[in-house]
Amino acid sequence: MLVKHKAKLEVRMLVVPGCTDGDDLKARHAYLDSLGIPKESRVELEYHDYARSKYQALGMVDTMPKKI
Repeated sequence: MLVKHKAKLEVRMLVVPGCTDGDDLKARHAYLDSLGIPKESRVELEYHDYARSKYQALGMVDTMPKKI
């Protein structure tokens, strides 16, 4: 509905190396193309592992992907 009414959108996509990059990212862009969302309205967010120290401080198992 937002796209149909040409609402101004910003689509944010998390890019995790080895997980949501490559073909997955291409597929997401293709889907957004099919909706008519311009490339200028898309932001690729680089993965970071800032929460890693929180896992360690809480004695939890670190399940976060390693940053490449």
